[in-house]
Amino acid sequence: MIKKTKKKSWYRITESKLLNGQVIGELTAFEPESVIGRHLTLNLMSITDNPKLQHINLKFSIDSVADNGLKASVVGYYFSPSSIKRLVKRGCRRTDDSFVCKTKEGRSVRLKPFFVTRTYTSHLIVSKLRKTARVIISEMVGKLSFDKLINDILNHKLQAELKKQLNKVYPLKSCEIRFLELIAVKVNK
Repeated sequence: MIKKTKKKSWYRITESKLLNGQVIGELTAFEPESVIGRHLTLNLMSITDNPKLQHINLKFSIDSVADNGLKASVVGYYFSPSSIKRLVKRGCRRTDDSFVCKTKEGRSVRLKPFFVTRTYTSHLIVSKLRKTARVIISEMVGKLSFDKLINDILNHKLQAELKKQLNKVYPLKSCEIRFLELIAVKVNK
């Protein structure tokens, strides 16, 4: 009796919404349905061929099978820690925050902004910056869909508007979103 073994095949992964159907990678699997739900993290420089974007990573989730390939969507955005260290110099103050807010379609998103002030500041000013940023970001995210939110962060629109608003509280050297991830809803069985 001869035992037949199944071979793995290569499947192309495409991202449909943000990158207009661009191929972002390839994956081997016995069956394409077996990799649905798998996550893939890519550097934005490798996708766009722009070396200025090498400090940004995007997290993709494989959603479906189509045309002998796989479809993926963006579920996260990460700023590299080494580039954050380069922004923080002596004599300035780094402020971080982390909170959850909802997009226009009701999807929960964890956001982690960080700000660097031009000079060393008191705890009172840092606290006011953090509270003001939470309100501004929650309002902005509530008006956008998740795909539009990712697009605005990649194009630096959200950060520029946030910095403009926070400069009224205290002058900032830098204002960035260092982490954004879609929170998966757990279904109880």
